[in-house]
Amino acid sequence: MSTEKDSNIIGGLSPNRRILILDEHAAIEDDIRTFLGEHARTHTLDTSIDRDPGDTTLGSPARSSYQIDSVYSAPEALEAIQKRIAQGQPYAITFVDMPLRPSGERIETIEQIAKEDHEIHVVMCTITTAYSWHEILDNLDDTDRLLILKKPLENVEVSQLAHALIEKWNLRRQAQLKMDELANMVEERTAELQHINEMLRDEIRQRREAEEQLRHDALHDVLTNLPNRVLLLDRIERCIERSKRAKDYLFAVLFLDLDDFKVINDSLGHSVGDALLVEIANRLISSLRALDSVSRPMVKTMARIGGDEFVVLLDGIRKASDASLVANRVQKTIARPMELEGREVVTAVSIGITTNQIGYDSPEDILRDADTALYRAKELGRGTHVVFDKDMRSQAMERLQIQGDVRKIIEREQLHIQYQPIVCLSTGRIDGLEALVRWNHPPRGLLSASEFVPIAEEVGIIIPIGEWILRQVCQQARQWRSKHTNYPNLSVCVNLSFRQFSADTMLDQIDQILSETEFDPRYLKLDVAEDTIMRDRSHTTKLLKELAARHLAVHLDDFGTGQSSLSCLYNLPVAAIKLDRSFVRQMSTHEDTGTIQTIVALAHSQKMKVIVEGVERAEQLKQLQFARCDLAQGYFFSEPVEAEVIDAILVSGGHWLKTV
Repeated sequence: MSTEKDSNIIGGLSPNRRILILDEHAAIEDDIRTFLGEHARTHTLDTSIDRDPGDTTLGSPARSSYQIDSVYSAPEALEAIQKRIAQGQPYAITFVDMPLRPSGERIETIEQIAKEDHEIHVVMCTITTAYSWHEILDNLDDTDRLLILKKPLENVEVSQLAHALIEKWNLRRQAQLKMDELANMVEERTAELQHINEMLRDEIRQRREAEEQLRHDALHDVLTNLPNRVLLLDRIERCIERSKRAKDYLFAVLFLDLDDFKVINDSLGHSVGDALLVEIANRLISSLRALDSVSRPMVKTMARIGGDEFVVLLDGIRKASDASLVANRVQKTIARPMELEGREVVTAVSIGITTNQIGYDSPEDILRDADTALYRAKELGRGTHVVFDKDMRSQAMERLQIQGDVRKIIEREQLHIQYQPIVCLSTGRIDGLEALVRWNHPPRGLLSASEFVPIAEEVGIIIPIGEWILRQVCQQARQWRSKHTNYPNLSVCVNLSFRQFSADTMLDQIDQILSETEFDPRYLKLDVAEDTIMRDRSHTTKLLKELAARHLAVHLDDFGTGQSSLSCLYNLPVAAIKLDRSFVRQMSTHEDTGTIQTIVALAHSQKMKVIVEGVERAEQLKQLQFARCDLAQGYFFSEPVEAEVIDAILVSGGHWLKTV
């Protein structure tokens, strides 16, 4: 039965002061209750450890009551211990009355108690110690929990022992709880550290992946995922080093450029242009991979080095002609129609080829020569390839020199303008003059526009050159019109290149020059090539209307050399068309003028004049008069001459022929 309940709850933990007495005959029960009861408190000695008077962590047994239960048989003792453990209120001490000679049953009970509760202290109360306790001690795991108290029991001994064991149990339980708390903290901290470690591992992995991606991006083209220029140059460098060690080693570089990429990109949009580049890359890969079955020793590297430029490195070819075979295969593969965003696109690729047989020390030199061969291939037409030779290098160096010189052409005052008369076929008199720019190049002499204007467009100097020409021509023409009043309709023609005509500043530039020179715009004619006008018909039509609003006439130059048809003349706001000299070369009889007559009739129906270039013989002139052409120019009348010569012609009257 229970005598008292726990009275102290310290820091959320109830001190354990529960005691179980196993005494079959109540021989020691009364003594223990008396010693530990109210009458015994004044006699007990406080053997607890020294602590601060304010510290109540474990409570004070001297000022607290014990909770004592009694049982009278071993089964009851085991049942009580099990019940208390199940309730979470285990006993701290059990006093077991031992007979004079401990029976096997009592020893077995003590062993069962010790095994049932691994924390309980067992105090065996016996009248004698004349026999050995080794048998009991050997069967118990923890002999520190087994004590012997001789009977008769003494008040002080029982009080001190109970207090010490209670204190020990609670200290042990407190230590265990602290250890459990520390273990939980360690477990939580370990889990936290594991989480941190996992996060660190993920971060390290992500950083490593990011670094690998950065390294990949630094060496590969983002759009096509092919190697870029940096990686390509490195691989070519390795090939060069290998060629220096092995004399029979051979490699080749193919420089590829799409023939119509700009047209496709401008007309169909950049998204289609990007899709085209990706498809070209895929076709390159598939085309070159197909060569593995016939040329396994060859290592192939495909790269995109910018825009629509691709490079193929053939590492370990057997002979130089293998490069041309690869070029043929690539060109056939790329020439097949492709479906891009619902549109069928057909393109071609030009290829420049060079091999290490030329002898190279740097990858840049190889790409330079392959690019030179590519330039030559483009000159020959669509879908061709050319193998580099040393003559091309000297030509490329000469072109490079011209590119450098043309940049300084204005500041060195090397531009020079000549004029060619344009004659009215009905009167035989000068109707106008075409201004033809020349480059007085030391030491090459006088170069025509066709020899340097394309280069000037490439290097971006054509706009200031065109401005200089227009200003000089307007100034000269104003002087002629003021001096030679007997030519009231005298006009001048100035050629505009594609970049000039397409420039956003063209109209403002013309307005400014006309204002500065005080030249009447009605007598300024702008010659624009057929291909330039037909490249973007809607934009061109708008621009032509703006020029017409300024009283500026536009001539459709080089008509018949482009891709347009006669239908393009309908509703095209130009003042005249200039037939290319090729029409004149093909004429031999009046019957051969049928095409010209058709063009003239159509042009006249649209209120356009027809000007013919390249007239060199009298019979050609007669045929053009028969075809009712309006104006003509060519060596039959005069070659391009200096302004002073034109001035003399105008003074003399400038009459070359009689009407037919």
